[in-house]
Amino acid sequence: MPIQSHQLSPASLRQIQRKINELLRKEVLHRQPDDYDLYKPGFCAPIQIVPKQRAGSLQFGKPEGVRVFVQHRNSVLAAVDFMYKGHQLKLTTVHQGAGLRSMLMVLNKLENKYKHSPIACHPEFIYFLLGEWPYIKVRAGKEITYFHHPKERLTAVPADRLLKQIRTIIQHHQS
Repeated sequence: MPIQSHQLSPASLRQIQRKINELLRKEVLHRQPDDYDLYKPGFCAPIQIVPKQRAGSLQFGKPEGVRVFVQHRNSVLAAVDFMYKGHQLKLTTVHQGAGLRSMLMVLNKLENKYKHSPIACHPEFIYFLLGEWPYIKVRAGKEITYFHHPKERLTAVPADRLLKQIRTIIQHHQS
């Protein structure tokens, strides 16, 4: 089974669609000269931003936000990050260009890796505030696998090695 998009509530999807339309009107997102209705939220993945105080464990809690890939017909226009503020979603970042291509490459590689899995797989982007590259946590049933993608490579990272890398980053920045 391929990777699955994070399910958002209808109210959240309406908020996101309004924000996408606003970004199109303000020309933050480049658009074709056709109707706004063709620009829709596509694949969604939770975002976890882990401060150094919580980085000693891989039990992070609830995600702080969601990354939404904005689609126009069959192409992806941008990735837009929203952070939760109560029940509202607040726009924080718009990804286009090389950053977007990198994220799409990672999702395509994950899609290819898990296409034969009988269990639905749910990716989540994890950012450590002192880390150089984001990690991807993929939950397939009860199994959790971590991936790292520095410089266009997608590499599986065992949980114990991930913790060691995090501790090394924290120690390096504290000295």
